[in-house]
Amino acid sequence: MVLLALAGCSSSPSPGATHDDQSKQKTVTPTPTGLDDLPLPTDGFQVRSLGADINPGEDVEYCEVTELPGTDETYYVGEFELANGPHSHHLVVATAQPGSDADTELRTMNVGDKVVCNGANLQFPEDGLTFLGSAQTPYLLRSFPKGVGMVLHGGQRAVFDYHYLNVSEDVIHAESAFNVHLVDAATVKHIATAFSFFNFTVDVPALSTQTFTAECHFDNDLMLASLVRHTHQQGRDFSVWNSGGAKDGQFIWTSHDWKNEPGYDFPEPSLVKSGEGFKFSCTFENPNNAPPTLRHQGHGRDVHPRRLVLARRRGKGTSTAGLWRHLDRQAGHRPSRERGRRIPPGHLARLPRVPGRYQPDRVVRFLRSEVQRLRV
Repeated sequence: MVLLALAGCSSSPSPGATHDDQSKQKTVTPTPTGLDDLPLPTDGFQVRSLGADINPGEDVEYCEVTELPGTDETYYVGEFELANGPHSHHLVVATAQPGSDADTELRTMNVGDKVVCNGANLQFPEDGLTFLGSAQTPYLLRSFPKGVGMVLHGGQRAVFDYHYLNVSEDVIHAESAFNVHLVDAATVKHIATAFSFFNFTVDVPALSTQTFTAECHFDNDLMLASLVRHTHQQGRDFSVWNSGGAKDGQFIWTSHDWKNEPGYDFPEPSLVKSGEGFKFSCTFENPNNAPPTLRHQGHGRDVHPRRLVLARRRGKGTSTAGLWRHLDRQAGHRPSRERGRRIPPGHLARLPRVPGRYQPDRVVRFLRSEVQRLRV
């Protein structure tokens, strides 16, 4: 297995990269600059979002349901392209494995349905949700190494996660698209997938700069093809080192620009053994006279039950403080310091919910009542 790492504390365009001998025969064409000049592929297919109107000054992220063409075909992907329009911050495309929890939920929605979100992995079940790619530039081309590819399926459900900030004085229509370039199944010897490391707990005081470090290790051997950073405009230097094993402490890469230097491709896929991993360093600058907060999408949006961490495991219940902190993170606030006592598991079953979802505004009211009841 070959993996593409996505570190959030997508990858840079690589025009001319090839994935097999056949791709070397392609006619060289100008590199697209974004959605407007993204051509239809001659060796695959293109999928476009329906999009959304974004008002002047609006900063919003949508997750829109889409579907791959075909019925039960198996597609072997040698490379793909992602494209966004003007005023975009990022585009992430995820697919749902047939029969998974993610697939089941996405099929309760229509193609073109969209919801305001903080990422597909936070909006939908993680089971079966696989990332195709991520881009922070209007255009990205990702070519897999020779013998490596991804597998997709006809009729497979997928998600466009597009984030736009409209700094113009006019309403814009946000759209996104991706191209899939196919190769012969016989040329694919290794199946690629992606994984992500996230840190949503950065806390940078006003008018200051802070650096955050973290280490992540793997339970199994794997081959790694590339690394990608994903930070917003206050992100500065992003560095990566090997962690563990014979290469422990060995420097890999530094990105000085969150938008124009987002990715690093290894010269050859790199073996990472079980127990080994990476150390990440992310520097953020806060030039404002106020502490930053994560972007707030509102307490009123639904949250999948997996996201509430209700700690029903082993029948131990959970604490009101833990639920408060989780709800704050869901809404984009820094964790509150509200304290409470442990809620018995049986009481958690009384949480108001709609089918398959908890509603944070109702959960907040429930927590307040529980805090008062437990403190009596």
